[in-house]
Amino acid sequence: MLQIATHCPLRFPKQRSWENIKVFLLLHRARWNNILLLQPVNYHPTANSPPDSKPSSEEALGCPQDWEQNGEKCYFFSPVQKTIDWNTSRKECIDKNSDLVIIDSQEELNYLFSQTRSYYYLLGLKFSKSEKKWKWINNMEHKPDMFTIGGDFTDYFCTVIGHDKVETASCSGTLTTQNMCEKAANTLERQKES
Repeated sequence: MLQIATHCPLRFPKQRSWENIKVFLLLHRARWNNILLLQPVNYHPTANSPPDSKPSSEEALGCPQDWEQNGEKCYFFSPVQKTIDWNTSRKECIDKNSDLVIIDSQEELNYLFSQTRSYYYLLGLKFSKSEKKWKWINNMEHKPDMFTIGGDFTDYFCTVIGHDKVETASCSGTLTTQNMCEKAANTLERQKES
């Protein structure tokens, strides 16, 4: 447990790495609000987050227009149903300075289930034939304890989320699949709205 003594002045870190500044700001805000920190808050960038997209703990985060915010991430749920393959879908996300969705927490999975009840959306999770493993676009292996992938495992090597499940899907795309992208929420988007 990290306790903050109110009589001890906080000094700005001499080594100005992002981690040092983030801890300083977190401690400063906690001390100001008289909060006892039990564990530090960690920032988890998405696969295609720009290096400078890390939020300051003292600034409000925001998302572009037509994007949905959940925590420190922004999600774009395409309203268009069209047949596009997985690579084209990923390129559309990259063109929006984002990437296909990587699910890295149970909270995020629950949020996505709540947002994808009516449609299927492609995920950034594919089956690596050479490694015989499901891997995310950030090269991390899928952890089966987070969710089970259902569906046909013989011909479908991509995945979709929708209708409260994650299933295999054709990488060629189908008319029932839509595009979904994610990126880190940032302060610049909040400032643009003002």
